[in-house]
Order: sequence, then structure tokens, then C-alpha cells
Amino acid sequence: MFHPYLQLVIHSEIPFWTYFQRSSDEKKQIFQFTKKFLHLLHNLDKQHTPVPVQLALSPTYFELLEHPSFQEEMTNYLRIEKHQDYEAYNLWIKTESQLNRYLETLCNKEKIQLVATASTSALLPYVMTKKGLEIQVQGGIQIIEKYFSKRPTAFWFPNGMYATGLDLYLANCHFTHSFIDESAITFADPTPENLGDRPVNSPHHLTFFPIHSSLSQLIKENPSQGLLEVRKNADKIKENSKSAVLTLSFEFEEYFKHMDQFLKELAYLVDENYYYPFFAESFLAKEKALLEQVHICSTVNANQFSQVMECSVDYWSECYFIEKELESLSEGYVDSNSQSILIGLYKEWMLLTGTLRFPELRHLAEDHLFAYRKMKESFIKTEKRNWLEEREQQYPFPNVLLDRKGYIPLINGRNRILILSWEFPPNVVGGLSRHVHGLSKSLLKLGYEIHVITTKTDDLPKLENGEGLHIHRVHPLNENDHDFISWIGGLNLAMTERASELSKEYSFSLIHAHDWLVGAAGLILKEQLELPLIATIHATEHGRHGGIYNDMQKFIHEKERLLITGADSVIVCSEFMKEELDQVFGSSYQSISIIPNGIGGQQTSAFENDILKTLPFDPSRKLIFSIGRMVKEKGFDTLLDAAEKMKFLYSDVYMIIAGKGPLLQQYRDQVRERNLTNDVFFVGYISDHQRSALLANCYMTVFPSRYEPFGIVALESMIFRKPTIVSKTGGLKGIIQPRKTGLYMEPGDVDSLIEQACFLLENPIDAAKIGNNGKKVVENLFSWSRVAEETKRVYEEVVLHQKM
Repeated sequence: MFHPYLQLVIHSEIPFWTYFQRSSDEKKQIFQFTKKFLHLLHNLDKQHTPVPVQLALSPTYFELLEHPSFQEEMTNYLRIEKHQDYEAYNLWIKTESQLNRYLETLCNKEKIQLVATASTSALLPYVMTKKGLEIQVQGGIQIIEKYFSKRPTAFWFPNGMYATGLDLYLANCHFTHSFIDESAITFADPTPENLGDRPVNSPHHLTFFPIHSSLSQLIKENPSQGLLEVRKNADKIKENSKSAVLTLSFEFEEYFKHMDQFLKELAYLVDENYYYPFFAESFLAKEKALLEQVHICSTVNANQFSQVMECSVDYWSECYFIEKELESLSEGYVDSNSQSILIGLYKEWMLLTGTLRFPELRHLAEDHLFAYRKMKESFIKTEKRNWLEEREQQYPFPNVLLDRKGYIPLINGRNRILILSWEFPPNVVGGLSRHVHGLSKSLLKLGYEIHVITTKTDDLPKLENGEGLHIHRVHPLNENDHDFISWIGGLNLAMTERASELSKEYSFSLIHAHDWLVGAAGLILKEQLELPLIATIHATEHGRHGGIYNDMQKFIHEKERLLITGADSVIVCSEFMKEELDQVFGSSYQSISIIPNGIGGQQTSAFENDILKTLPFDPSRKLIFSIGRMVKEKGFDTLLDAAEKMKFLYSDVYMIIAGKGPLLQQYRDQVRERNLTNDVFFVGYISDHQRSALLANCYMTVFPSRYEPFGIVALESMIFRKPTIVSKTGGLKGIIQPRKTGLYMEPGDVDSLIEQACFLLENPIDAAKIGNNGKKVVENLFSWSRVAEETKRVYEEVVLHQKM
């Protein structure tokens, strides 16, 4: 018989810095938390049967426990309360008000293990710069090392919110594992074989333990029934060749309500050999190499996003601009007099990022913004020092910004990137040109120096320089050759020659080649300059034509294969493109990152009628538009079922569904069989201009996917201010606040889809508001700056691997 492993995570993200606001209510909340925390530590200390507890608290709390004013006030509070809770008072006195020392003792006894988290419990997917991420993550590590003399190996994402790429950063910080909701594992790519029973490894070798949230929730609602289910869960595991892990997670206050019962029952389960208690390190030492490797999708919690929105988009936008501004300030020269002010500026930003999580603390957001502006003025006019000193007395922590020499660990110097692209504005042939331009401009803001080598056309200058962006235009060696293949060959030779010249003047970090047209130059330069090569594949010849049929296509297909297999890392814009590369080139072994194209800058005004003249567009009726690959997981059969019912409710509504795929003809046949030829149109492939025109002119969009790792088309719809209905699945779940920024439908549920569509049709004012709010969300969260951040992480990974 096989017995599974059991681990318990207790977390709390109370904004402990509110203690320094001097608000009696906020102070009382922290005093009450600390009293309960005392009881938790004491109960764990008394345990005879070890029940593993991993503790994730805001690192600022550990700093607060060390502050003399807090220790004094906590003593007075417990003294007043001692007639009601003498045990807590007695424990506090026995520890001599040094709760961190008591906690450290329990850590040494291996009854508790501390888990790191963001310094001020900031939501990491909303942290946009490397410097901001460094302060939030490294700051949390630094506090734990300072007070407990041990570096944590586990990391807790505040509110469970994770974004793709953070695993690389955490792995580089020497974290070995983290935790994520079991539902996120469900949508991992590929789907794990032992779904939810075992942890998984990310491509960057960070192990994710799935939290059994459904079981944890049952325990919170009905402890007796929930703990019985925990026992039954163990009984089900009789024979298994692989070790199963049960991870339970509780918010501190929820756990404390039933602490005695929990500890007693869990101790029983361990004593009776239902489970083996463990800390992750011992498990990973044996099992890590055997775990499946998957890509974890982003998990942005809609409820938490709702709270952020309640604090208003304006606050969050200003927080973002402050973060970018601070990165710029810290990159410049900072003298010793200005250093302390810069530290103060970063502190205000840190506290602001934590405050925005709590709508009830909006007054603190105003306070931190006001303080930041005043200190920024001090940074520019250094004679105004009294304000900084006064602020330091109000908020003496967090103190996580100084390195051992007493200076902020700045990002010094600029990484230099060589980009190869056959087109670049104002030479625009297709979407590739705009992509490279948008990415290059955004990478500049992250501190990179960008050199683009591209084709020289018309009267454009050979060299353009400006604010770190250097555009080098070259003539193909045989530019008058009418044979396209020969022309491309000459362009690659000219690019190689120009890059070789530049390498004598500049030291580059890596080469980034866009599509096969510059692949030959990228591969040659990789060998000549001994630099890593990243390739972005925007489309494939096979995908453009639905196969490879003639000699020209075979030639291009082979060039694509050489570039993909020769690159150190490949970037594609969608899950579909990744699948296409796997199927067409067998590139599943290759490092492939999915980074969507930036959203923004599209023409969203009215389009000329001739763009839509080849489509069944009817301006007199309300259009419901959808687009995607004609496969089962996109859920277009749900749209067909909905249309069959809705045509009797709304005679002025019709649907256009675009896209190609194996089920296209089957869907068209169903339209005829169901007598929907005037109501539903499967139009097959459409151009980008046609897609944009339909988005601009439709009433709403629907994306009824059963499975959707990202959903870029939904974002494209939202940028057009269109009310958008998406399935509550995969990556789509994190971008919608129901009936404020969009609407959810249950995957495969026809009635759910109709309910949401009817709401929009019958409430046009609400529909317009939802469309406007959706546009704001996309602009804030899916901008070119975020694309650049994701690309930056790929760059850092490739450079790191080369050094290793």
C-alpha cells in the first residue's frame, strides 16, 4: 500500500505597515493578529507528532516585530487583555517580546519552515520592471535572511497570482519550488499525466506544488467533513508507482478558527500512517528529476483584479509610471546626498503596490502618492530635507533597499541587442515591420541599446540614431535581381557584412532574428560572433498555404527549419503557432516561448466599406463576431446551438465566424441542416484588415473556447471597445471582471452564452460601458511594455545559459 505525502501552507497578507498610520482600528487588527500568532507558535511547539507547516507572511511583519515601538505597544495591549487571554500575555513575556527569536527556534526544530513572498505582498504580475521585481522578491529574501539566518527555498505568490516568466526569475534567485492552485495545473501545457496528484517542473526547473483548493475550501466550510475527505483521499491511494502529494493551504485567520481541531486530526492522520509529513526539500531530493515538465499559464485572479479596479485604474496607472520613473532615476548617477531620498522614493512605491490590493486603504494610496511627489521634489531640489526626515519617522520600514555597501543595488550599464528584420518603418510590407518597431521602442525603455539591421529602400538614410535606437539600412548585394530568392540571399550577405563591422565597434549580448528572411544572416553571425541567437517566427510557409507544394515553398520551408533548429530560443505569438512548429518541424525539444503581439495602435475607427464588401456584412443588423481555428476546443458548436435558439428571440441579430480548420466544412453543413443560412456565416480565412473591420463594426464578440491558454483575439476585441464574452477557462479567466470589463460564459454551456448575449443586447448602455472598461484593462495589462518585459526574460535566460 502506498501512502501519500502531506504538507500544510498557512499564509496571510495583512498590510502590517498600516501600524505606522497610527490608526487605532488598524493597530488593533495587527495586535489581534499577533496574539493569535503567539497561540499558533505555542501550539506547534507543544506538538508531539510533527505536522509540517510552511508559513508565508508578509516580510514586513518580521520587521515590525523587531520595532521597539511595536514591542512596547504590544506589551501594553496584552497587559490590558490578559484577564481575557492570560496565556498570550504570559507567552509574550516569556519570549521577552522577541517573537522572531521564538519563531526561529521552531524553524530550527523543523516544526515550521518560512516561505518567502513579495516584500509588501505586491501582486507580482502587476510589477512591470526588473528593478521593481528585484526589490519585491530579493527584499523578501533579505528580510528573512536578516532575522532568521537562513535563505528560503520556497516562494509564495500573493493571492496566488502568477505570470509566465516569473519562474525564471525565481529560479535565478535560487528558489527550488512554489505553490499554485490545482486549476492552473489543469491548463498546463502539456496536461500532466498525474493531474493534481504530483508537483510539476517548469521549463526553468522551478517545481510547482498544486494546492488542493477544493479540499481546502471544504475543510474551511465544514472542518469535520473536510478532514474526513482528507482521510478518504488517502484511502483511495492503494497502489501507485509514483509519490502523490496533498498540499492544503489556509489563510491564517481561517486556519486559526479551527486550529486545535486541525492539528489534532492531522496528527492522527500522520500517526495512523495515512500520510507522510514532509518539507519540500526532502521530497525534491528524491523526486525532482522524475517530475513532468510543463508550461504553467498565468493565473490572474479575477476577484483580486476587481479589487485593484476598485482602487481605480488611475491609481494603478500612476503606480506603473512611478515604477518606470524610478528605474530611470536609479540608472543615472546618484550622489550620497540624493541616495537616501531615492531610497525613500522606492519605499513609497513598495508600500503603494501593497496598498492598492485593499480598496479600504484608498486613503493610504493617496498618502503614499503625496509623499512620493514631495520626495521627488526633494530629489530634484536637495535643500528640502525636513520632509524626508519626517516621513522616515512615520514609515521607518521596509529596510530592504540597501546592499552591504549602503547603496541601492542599481542596474548599471546597458545590454546591447542586434536585431535583424527585412522590413522596418517607414518601410512597411506587413505586420512584421510594426512588430519589430513596437518591440524595439519598448525594449529601449527597459534599458537596452538596440541596433536594427534592415533593408535600405527609397531615400531612407543608411543610419539613424536616436535615444538608444540605431537603425542600419543595407542594400542587398544584388538588389536589382528580380529573382526573389537571389535578392534575399544578397540581403543576408549585406546584413552579415554590416553586423561584422558593428561588432568591431560594439559588444552585443545576443542576436534576435525575425523570420526566415534573415535566418541565414542570423545563423552565420551566431557562429562568427559567438553570440546566442533568438528567432521570432511570425508565420510559416506551411501555415500560409496549408502545406508545401512547390519548389519555392520547399526552399522557404527548409530555411525556416534551419533557423528554428539553429536558434538557441524561439519565440512565437500564440499557442497555435507553437503547435504548428511542433507539428511541421518536430521542434518540441526546442526552447519555445509564447509571447503575444503587443496590443495597441490598431486603427479602431470606421473602415471603408470595400474592406467588407466580400463578406456577408449587413449594417442594418447587429453582428456577433467570433474568430479562431475550426477545432473542437474553440467551442464554435456552442455558438451554433445558441444561434438556433436566438434567431427566434432577435430577428435583427446574426453571426459571422471566421477562421479555418478541420471542422470548417462540418460547421457549414450544420448551418444548412439547421436552416441558419441567414443567421450564421462561417467565412473561413479573412485578412487582418477584414478582421479589424469586423471588430470595428460588430455589436459584440464571443469566444466560447473549451480550452484557451491565452486568447489574444479576445484582447484584440476589447481594444476595439467591444463587449466581449469569453469562456471561463484557461488564460481567459484572468482578464475579465464580470459585467464590468467583459462577460463570462461557462465552457460548452449554451444557456450561459445566451444569457450573457441577451444581457448585452437588451442593455446597450451597459454594453458600451463594458467595452470602454475592457479597452482600459487591455491597454494597462497587455501593452507593448509587457511584451518587452516577457522578451527581456527570454533574453536573460538565453544569456544566462550561455554563461553557464
